[in-house]
Amino acid sequence: MMYAFGDNQFPHHSSAYLIEDIVKEQLHHILSKAVEVCDLRGTKVIQLEELIFLMRKNRVKIHRLLRYLRVKDMKNMNGESVNVDSESVSLEELKQKNTEYQTCLNFLKKIDNTGELTDMNYQPFDKIMYERNMRADKTAQILDEANYMIFTQARRASFVHSKNAEKFTDWLQSFWKSPESPKINAKSNIILGYLSKETVAEIVDLAMLVRKDASVNSVDPLGRGFSRSSPGTSADSASNQVHLFG
Repeated sequence: MMYAFGDNQFPHHSSAYLIEDIVKEQLHHILSKAVEVCDLRGTKVIQLEELIFLMRKNRVKIHRLLRYLRVKDMKNMNGESVNVDSESVSLEELKQKNTEYQTCLNFLKKIDNTGELTDMNYQPFDKIMYERNMRADKTAQILDEANYMIFTQARRASFVHSKNAEKFTDWLQSFWKSPESPKINAKSNIILGYLSKETVAEIVDLAMLVRKDASVNSVDPLGRGFSRSSPGTSADSASNQVHLFG
C-alpha cells in the first residue's frame, strides 16, 4: 500500500510498524470523537453518520470520500472491472439502492445548509489526489509489465476488501473494544478502512515533501514548516501532521 502512494516497494520493517502505530493512533482519535457524536445523538452504535459528521468541514475530503464510495458501490454491482470514470452504473441507479454512497449522501443533505457538500455537478479541485495520481502515473511509465502488475496490485490494496475485512475488524477491536465502547456497525468499518488508507497516503504525501525539501535544500512549498529531515525520520514528522478531518 505504501508503495502505491510513492514509497519504496520494500519499505523498512521499522517504517511499516511506525505507520501502523500512527494509523492506530488516528483511528483511536477518530473513534473517540465519534463517541462524542454518539452521545449527542443518543445512540449506542457508531454508524456511518457519526464519521461523516466529523468530516463535514472539509469539502474536498467529503467529495473524495463520495467518489470512493461511488466507485466501490459500482464495483459491487457490476464487478471489479469498473473504474473511476465508469458510467456503467448511473447515480440514479445508486440512489435506488441502500448503498454506502447513498447513505452518506442522504445524511449530508440533512446537514448541508449551502448545498456545496452534495453538489456532485461542481466538485472542488482535489490537488492532493491530483498529485498522488501524477506520482502513480510517473511510476507506472517506467515499469516493465511484471513490475507494473505488482504496482497495480499495490494500488488496489485495501483494509476492508472482502478477503481481509474480518482481519481489519479484529485488528480494530484489539485496541478499541471494551465493555463501555459503543459498537461499530459494518458501514462504519468501511469508512474506517477508507480513513486508514487515507492516513497511510497522507503520511507518504508528507514524507515525500520532507524528502523533496531535503533534496532541493529549500523551504517547504506548502508552508507546513517542516524542519530538514532524513528519509528515515520522515514518518516521525508526518505523525504530527496527519489531519483527516481538517
